[in-house]
Amino acid sequence: MVIGEFNLLPVCGCIIYPNTKLYLECEGKERVKILENAMKKGQQVFLVAQKDSELLNMSDVDEEKIFGVGVLVSVEQILKRGPQLAKILVCGEEVVKLVEIKKNKGSLVASVEAYEDACSPEFDPEEGPDVEESLIRMTKNLFRNYIGFFPKISKTVVQMVNMAKSGDELVNCIAMNMIFELSVKQRLLELTKPIDRLFVLAGVLKKEISIISCQVELDRKLKDSIDKGQRDYYIREQIKVLSSELGNENPLVSEAEEYIKTIKKSVKNAESRDHLIKEAKKLAKMASGSHEIAVSRSYLDLCLELPWNIRTKDRINVGVAAKVLDKNHFGLEKIKEKILEMIAIKSINKGARWQVLCFVGPPGVGKTSIAKAIAEAVGRKYVQISLGGLKDESEIRGHRKTYVGAMPGRIINAIRTAKSKNPLILLDELDKMTADYRSDPTSAFLEVLDYEQNSNFKDNYLEVAFDLSEVLFVTTANYIEDIPSPLLNRLEVVEIGSYTREEKFNILKKHVIPKQLEEYLLTSNRVRFKDAVIYKIIDDYTREAGVRASARLVGSLCRKAIKKMTESNKKSLELTTKNLVEYAGKPKYSHRDILERNEIGTATGLAWTHVGGETMCIEAVSVEGTGKLELTGSLGSVMQESAKAALSYIRKMSDKLQIDKEFYKNSDIHLHVPGGAVPKDGPSAGIAISTAIVSELTRKPIRKDVAITGEITLRGKVLPVGGIKEKVIAAHKVGIKMVVLPKANEADLDEIDKNVRNDMKFVFAKNVDTVWKTALIDY
Repeated sequence: MVIGEFNLLPVCGCIIYPNTKLYLECEGKERVKILENAMKKGQQVFLVAQKDSELLNMSDVDEEKIFGVGVLVSVEQILKRGPQLAKILVCGEEVVKLVEIKKNKGSLVASVEAYEDACSPEFDPEEGPDVEESLIRMTKNLFRNYIGFFPKISKTVVQMVNMAKSGDELVNCIAMNMIFELSVKQRLLELTKPIDRLFVLAGVLKKEISIISCQVELDRKLKDSIDKGQRDYYIREQIKVLSSELGNENPLVSEAEEYIKTIKKSVKNAESRDHLIKEAKKLAKMASGSHEIAVSRSYLDLCLELPWNIRTKDRINVGVAAKVLDKNHFGLEKIKEKILEMIAIKSINKGARWQVLCFVGPPGVGKTSIAKAIAEAVGRKYVQISLGGLKDESEIRGHRKTYVGAMPGRIINAIRTAKSKNPLILLDELDKMTADYRSDPTSAFLEVLDYEQNSNFKDNYLEVAFDLSEVLFVTTANYIEDIPSPLLNRLEVVEIGSYTREEKFNILKKHVIPKQLEEYLLTSNRVRFKDAVIYKIIDDYTREAGVRASARLVGSLCRKAIKKMTESNKKSLELTTKNLVEYAGKPKYSHRDILERNEIGTATGLAWTHVGGETMCIEAVSVEGTGKLELTGSLGSVMQESAKAALSYIRKMSDKLQIDKEFYKNSDIHLHVPGGAVPKDGPSAGIAISTAIVSELTRKPIRKDVAITGEITLRGKVLPVGGIKEKVIAAHKVGIKMVVLPKANEADLDEIDKNVRNDMKFVFAKNVDTVWKTALIDY
């Protein structure tokens, strides 16, 4: 039954009991105002403990965050310390149960009812005055034992406990003044029978006495252990003095002397040598049981494992290097030329420094494997460091040896692994490192890759300089844009494009297939790959810049061939275009062929992708309308701007083109590039777009065997674009006979295979009028 509604005040970390008084520190303008009003009007306040250890805002209070049983209190005194802080004296009067919480004009009002004990006591002894008196005496004895561990406890509290006559008075006094868990204090509040409350309190006191006794015993043992350690140290010092008098040598001294001999023999740099000798002498002075011994030994062992003066002899021979590079790689002429140039320079000038090469290109084109070939060509040890996902500078510079588990950085570890001062270190995926507000690993490489600085490279773990100037660094990346400019400035960038169809064919036939056959202990006579099968693997089953997916497919075909021969007891098997589907499944890709006929408003453009070049169909349609330009086919912002620039130039040239000057007012032009699920962007479709629109407006068809690429300006100029090699190869693949290119890209034809160049005709345009004359019939 509800007995009334009272202002609700949740408190944190304390509980008040009936017939007791408590000083509260009250924070918050709302709480202070509630208590001031209650004191002025002589009203009671419902005080209840919150379950969370952090003080709640009044707006966040609900039934889930506070206990369901509290105490009605009267406010006797308020000492304000500011507008939002006050010290309050309250007196507990009655235990009540919360029914519901209501909001009233910004404050919380609690409906409460009389509380009846619904708890299940741990003990249910026979009630009676003798039992209660026995429990009171037992509880007082336990309290005396408990406070024996706390000599500074208030004498007033002790007197109040000793003078308590009833069970409730004793429980309230102890619970109010002792540091118990909040849940224990709440349980003592919710129990109403004195005997039940005394039993619970006695159990809590016994448990606390047991825990504190255990802590005291542990403290005593710890103190004894520390005293024993000091005693042992004193004895060890005495033994050291006696050994010295008797001529017996400390084992650490002899160990340190061995280290010093090795240091003098291995380390030639004076600064580094002196530092390591100092560290060895420090080891000799350490106490035999010190934990610093292991740290010092690990440090000296690692330093002496480094090849301070060990290096391999370079094989400076251009002819031998060329054979090694050609043996392992087909194509990649630009990279091979760069490497042979470096070797030739070293043959003339032994002191010339190696350039830091950075191979940039799509995945699978052989960037990592060519680095291995360089190491073999010049006769150096090879070590690879993968940088993908690296985000901590300490991975490069190491950790200071004072830290637990400290170790040197990856550069020093690579030198240690190579056991040579001049290995080839491949820094793979240089563009995949990440930086945050705590660390930037790319900054560490500014010193590592600069030959003006790396002769005194200091790893945090080593604490001494190590010369990296003889190391040949090679790096790889997929996207040059992701390499910071200061780091890029230290690199000699060599771009590797995607392989042509013929290059892929030769790589598969001369390298990949023999390697896969060797791996499965097969010969070319047992499993035979027809040339047509290799081309079909390239055209219909893979679409990539390199040959990684093709190599996996060849490996799969070898395994299936072995299974087929085992099941049918055949000694050999030949893969042909007819049975390839049986082993490799249906083709995954279909390639776009040349247009069937000359069409109005349909031009063939050329695009570059990370897996090579592509031809794309650009369609333009003009319909009656209000002058809108509709662009569809997942076109990016740059490609949309190219279309708008092309349309503006066509409007300017309307007289020369003999088209309606008002076409942009009376007609809507819809431009579409099929393959809407694939995003497309870039400026290289500008002149192809203009050609498609002019064809539609003049009703003059476009030649089906002409492909176009280049950027258009508002003055009709044709600007150069990238990816010419890949685009031309894509056009040749589908049967295109003529390609229109920007005049500024004429030099790029040197990179294209001679057979492809001889099979096609190229038109170089400075302005778009040349493009239209070439592509449009009867222009």
